[in-house]
Amino acid sequence: YGFSFNLGKWRRCFRKEPGAFGCYLSHYLIWEHVAKSRDDKHYCVLEDDVKLDAVNNFHGSNYIPDRDIVKLSHRLSGPFGTEAYAINRSGANMLIDETNKTITAPVDRFMWGLKNKHSQLYGQARRIGLDPIFRNSTLKPKNE
Repeated sequence: YGFSFNLGKWRRCFRKEPGAFGCYLSHYLIWEHVAKSRDDKHYCVLEDDVKLDAVNNFHGSNYIPDRDIVKLSHRLSGPFGTEAYAINRSGANMLIDETNKTITAPVDRFMWGLKNKHSQLYGQARRIGLDPIFRNSTLKPKNE
């Protein structure tokens, strides 16, 4: 894919967790797919370890994001994590441009670290009630 690396303080993290490279590239490929879309729809990105109860409030609720990148889950450990977010073409293009084919940090630190620079693009989804028609959703955690 032609990426270069400028890991600085994150070098140890990538040595300890080599899967962080694959995680970053997976998200990058999703951003490329969204950037090529011909619409301004938001695409929901869910990682395999997402806690579905954290995003069930948004599933089927007719929530329309008002920002280009919207975090859909709430982590207790801090503001990072890429387990659930919605992104549109504008947000994807910004992340691709900012990456500039250089990995500088784990993808979650990179994405949410740009929040101050591009605050108008980022949002946190507010908690909303789930439409009753979706209360018996077939979305289930992996272990069920």
